[in-house]
Amino acid sequence: MDSWFYNMGGRRFGPVTESELKSLFADGTISGETLVWNAGAGSDWKRFVEVETFKPTASNAPPPLPPSEVSDLWAWIMALTPAPLLFIHLGLIASIGSGFNRATYLTLSVIVYLSCLAYDNRVVARAGYGRRMRGAGAWMLMTPAAYLIARSKRMGKNPALGYVWIALITLPILLAVVIISQT
Repeated sequence: MDSWFYNMGGRRFGPVTESELKSLFADGTISGETLVWNAGAGSDWKRFVEVETFKPTASNAPPPLPPSEVSDLWAWIMALTPAPLLFIHLGLIASIGSGFNRATYLTLSVIVYLSCLAYDNRVVARAGYGRRMRGAGAWMLMTPAAYLIARSKRMGKNPALGYVWIALITLPILLAVVIISQT
């Protein structure tokens, strides 16, 4: 019986059988990018999709789900995040006279963004739109708009979510300029 090992979070797991490894892939526990190894592989670990046994073929790989069937929940949360943060900030100013400092505002934004990015990326990958974007690329980490627009393009959807985020992040800046110019 073939014994396989796999990497998850820098830890080696196994041994598991070939069918157990396929099940882990099918249920999303591991991705095509997960490093796997068995005695027949020599001394090098390989990505799951690089192993001949696990390579998807045209006959057994279903097409991606229709975009209308893929949840946009995490993408919407990501796109709308600037609004609730602004309202909380303004509420704090109204009630205690002081809102978030820049570091707190930025930290909260990044935490929400990266959490939504991780969850949404998993949803999109499980729907069949390519492998999960581990690390997501530096350009996607710079702004939610970049991720949301790339996501829309990848799925053939309208890029409105990216533009919603841009509008919501720009609105407080415009309001501040108007308020400052009136004083």
